[in-house]
Amino acid sequence: AGPIRLLFAGNVIPIKGVHTLISAMERLAPRTLERMTLTIVGDGPAEYERALRSQADRAGLSPRIRWCGRVSRDWIPSILRAQDIVVVPSICEDALPRIVQEAMLAECLVIGSRRGGIPEMIEHGETGWLVDAEDEDEIARLLEEAAKEPGARHRIARAGRAGRARALTEFSLSTMLDRVETYLQESLRAAGDAGPREARA
Repeated sequence: AGPIRLLFAGNVIPIKGVHTLISAMERLAPRTLERMTLTIVGDGPAEYERALRSQADRAGLSPRIRWCGRVSRDWIPSILRAQDIVVVPSICEDALPRIVQEAMLAECLVIGSRRGGIPEMIEHGETGWLVDAEDEDEIARLLEEAAKEPGARHRIARAGRAGRARALTEFSLSTMLDRVETYLQESLRAAGDAGPREARA
């Protein structure tokens, strides 16, 4: 059946949590890891990438990881169609990451952190899976669950189809603009609420 193909796509910088994903892979049972590959698409500071490669080397993961560097956005849809699971382990407050939408449209199972607008895009357990930011143990557990036999391929494909159906109905341009506006308003309101408390302190 071939390996289960994981993908990270985005800026390879600390706030995107790539190190968390590699740490999660370190925690996989050997039999699970043997059935998985990870493709990393994107680039960032050379120092951070060197640290990630060293982390992977120390854990013996390098044979399982393919580093693609930056690619044209035109290539992203075809790359996504070749994947099974897209992991979005952001630590930062991503508003509505485009990669989540694109991955769902490509029928990939998405595992995303509970940060920013990601929980608004993924219905946990139905159209994808949510984890707390920097929780490598939970990411590892979900990867184990996705890969569990029998039925691994069926389980991943079913979530992917549900994700695509949600994306087609929920991610229209007007809906996305409304969500961005709501997210920005809530962020501004939260910032306004924090100001007086700090002043009183």
